Amino acid sequence: MDTLLPTGMWKDLGTFNDIVYAFDDNKTIDIHINTDSERDNDFELVYCQDQENSTLGKLLSAKVGGVSIIDDAGSSENEDEQEIDGKAPDIRLASLRDFPSLIALERMYYVAAERKAAPALQTLDETTPYYYVAPDGSNVLNVLWKNKERESVAKVQKLLDYVLDGGRIKLEQAGDQLVLRINSVDDGNYYQPVNVGYGYSYILSLLASIVLATEGSYIIVENPEAHLHPAAQAKMMNVLMEAAIERNIQLVVETHSDHVLNTTLRAVNEHRLTVNDLQVLFFSNSKDENDNALAQVRNLEINELGHINNPPLQFFEQYSIDLRALYAPTVHHE
Repeated sequence: MDTLLPTGMWKDLGTFNDIVYAFDDNKTIDIHINTDSERDNDFELVYCQDQENSTLGKLLSAKVGGVSIIDDAGSSENEDEQEIDGKAPDIRLASLRDFPSLIALERMYYVAAERKAAPALQTLDETTPYYYVAPDGSNVLNVLWKNKERESVAKVQKLLDYVLDGGRIKLEQAGDQLVLRINSVDDGNYYQPVNVGYGYSYILSLLASIVLATEGSYIIVENPEAHLHPAAQAKMMNVLMEAAIERNIQLVVETHSDHVLNTTLRAVNEHRLTVNDLQVLFFSNSKDENDNALAQVRNLEINELGHINNPPLQFFEQYSIDLRALYAPTVHHE
C-alpha cells in the first residue's frame, strides 16, 4: 500500500513521471476508491514520486472514511479527524489486509487490449494459479486445463458457440504440452487455431475470465469487439452483462464500438438493466481558460428508454452519418 508500482504483472506503464498528470503542479497521483461495503467503504490514497527510486510512487497520505491511517496523527489536515465519538482514532499505516472491501479487488480479471490469440500448443505449467488469467491471455490453456474438473472447457465452448454461431474446442494433453484444436463448421473435424477464423482463438481468454469469475468479482476488458463482426460483438456484450447480473460482477468495458454501446443501451430499454446498473463515461480533451490541456470525463445521463440525454458531439454517430450519406435523396444538377 505504501508503494505505487507503475510496472508489474498487470501493467507496463513506465515510471512515475510517465503517468503523473503533466499539468498537475503538485505532481501527485490521487486514487479514490468507494465500495458498497457497510463500513470502511471510502479510501483516499495520494502518491508522490519516490525520491530514492524515481520509477516508483511513495504514499503521501492515506485516509479511510476521511480519517488518516498514516502513523503520524499530526499529518491530518482536518482537526476534527483527530476524534471520533470523543475518542482519538487508531492512527497507523494500515495494510490492505485490514480492509476486506479492498481485498475483494484481488478477485479481478483484466483482459488487455494487447491480448494474444490462444496458441495451438502450450507447455503444461503446474504452477499456474487456478483463477489467474494473464491480461494478455498467454496462459489461457493452462488455466482452462487446471479447471477442467469444473467443466471450464465445456462452459467456454458453450459461450463460444453462442457468440460465433457455432464453435467447438478440444483441449488435450500430449506429454508436457497442452494441445488446442478448434472447429468452426461442425463437420466433426478439429483444426489448428491458425486455420480457423482468428476470432475463435482470440476471444478464449475473455470467455475463460467470464467462466471463472466468481460472485462479487471484477472483470475489466479493453475492446471486447476486437476481431468480432457486429453481431458477435453484440452477443459478447450480452454474455458479459448476463454474467455481471447473475454473479454481481463489477464490469468495466472500454470500447470504440457502437455495437457494444448500443447493445448495452438496448438492455436498459428491454429492462434487463436499470439506469442505476449502468454508467457510460466519455473521455475527451479540451483546453482551460489559459489554453492548457484539460482532460474531461463526462458521466452521460441515460434515461429508461436507453437513450443518452444530450450526447457529446459526434458521439458514436459515424454509422448514422454514413447511412444518411448513402440513402439521402440524390440531387441531380443540370
